[in-house]
Formats: sequence, structure tokens, C-alpha cells
Amino acid sequence: MLAACAAPAGDPPSLAKRPAENIDPRLPVGSPPDYSETAAIAAQIAVIESNAADGIAAFEAVRGPTGARIADAGPTNSESWVSAVEALSRLEAVRRPLVTALADLDALVTDSEWVNPADRDAVQAALERLASIDAEQAGLLERWTAQLQP
Repeated sequence: MLAACAAPAGDPPSLAKRPAENIDPRLPVGSPPDYSETAAIAAQIAVIESNAADGIAAFEAVRGPTGARIADAGPTNSESWVSAVEALSRLEAVRRPLVTALADLDALVTDSEWVNPADRDAVQAALERLASIDAEQAGLLERWTAQLQP
């Protein structure tokens, strides 16, 4: 048994360089991938942002009259107070396109298998732009809702 371990079985492997070892590892392999934003994602983002812009414009159109009604609101359950609460509800309802756009962008980020980092970055940038507007609108609604609380 000891003799089987010590006896070479055929020619030993060569210690010379193999062909793969002659390739310089610092050389690039192939061309780098193109990480520019794809047209399909850019088109989806444009549609989503367009829908959000409609909601933002509607919010701004209703914002002034709503603020005036809230400023003129009388005591709780008065006619002017009810009118202000209804105006505030309408203002919140016109935000729907913006909120839907945020959900759509979030779905793009979470539901897609990302191959291209530029697409992910473009969606993230759109999310950040719309999220800041959403936060501003939500803050205004919170302040006005608190103003109407008894």
C-alpha cells in the first residue's frame, strides 16, 4: 500500500506556463456595458411625471380658494366650517395623480429586474423630485386639517 502512494503513475504534470497564464490580467475583457438610460424606462417616467404634473397643477389651482375658505372658517359645525372641510377634502382628492405617480415609480423600482443602473437612477431621481412636492402638499394639508380641528 505504501508503494502505491510513492510510485508516480505516468508522466507528472508540466510546471510550464499554461496559455491562460500568458494573458495580462490588467487588460480589459470585452467592451464595457452601455449604462445609458433606456428609451422604454425614459418613456414610462415621462408618462408618469406628466400625470403627476396634472395633479400638481390641479392642486395649485384649488389651493388658493381652499386656503381662503379655511381662513374664513367659523366655529366647528358652522356653515363656513363645513364649507372649509369640504374644500379641504377636494384639495386632498386632486392630489391623487401625484400619489399614484409616486406609487407607479415605486413599482418600477421594486418590480423590475434592474439590468441597467442608469434606469434605476433615473427612476430614483424622478421619485425624489415628486416626493419633495408630495411632502410639501401633505404638510400643508396637515396644517390646514389641524387648523380646522375643534
